[in-house]
Amino acid sequence: IRCSMSLVVLELKGLGITEASAFSLCKLLQKNLMLRELSVEHNQLKEAAALVAETAIEEKRLIRLNLSRNSIPKNGTKRICEALKGKNVSLYSI
Repeated sequence: IRCSMSLVVLELKGLGITEASAFSLCKLLQKNLMLRELSVEHNQLKEAAALVAETAIEEKRLIRLNLSRNSIPKNGTKRICEALKGKNVSLYSI
């Protein structure tokens, strides 16, 4: 995956992103310093949704994160909440 360092919005709705491909997405997120909005709505993410969220939140510029219509288990939801806890992030939508 190649990514512009100035990518601001990334919409990946319904692309069939799986647990395995989520790791590639996380590598892309680690390289992008400007991302403000990320949507991985309606994919096949389960536990990996938490990893995607944790990686995206780490950059502290994200204001919108859409994980809806994935099968995120309770443990994954808890990890997402923990990632937000104590961070100086200004998410207005998750």
